[in-house]
Amino acid sequence: MQSFLTGHGSFGVYTQRLGISENAFCVYCGEEDSPEHTVLYCHGWAPYRIAIYGELGFQLTAETLVAHMIEDKRQCNTIGNMIRTIMQDKEKERRARGN
Repeated sequence: MQSFLTGHGSFGVYTQRLGISENAFCVYCGEEDSPEHTVLYCHGWAPYRIAIYGELGFQLTAETLVAHMIEDKRQCNTIGNMIRTIMQDKEKERRARGN
């Protein structure tokens, strides 16, 4: 969760800045790979968002993410778990690619 909030994680914009990767683009779609892109927009991580929609009944957006998390403890835990899982899986994939 911390890496999503700070942007210090397996995001192209961050790893490029550190010299770990050659570019800042998402391996799934070619868009700039930022925390917001990964969690809210990238089709590569869409199954996680679809599961949230099925469980909570709403789509996450940049405008509503925090509001949903502070509105209800269950929503906060569910969304937080999704973000943590995405970040863990994303880091595993980055390491498997060797960058």
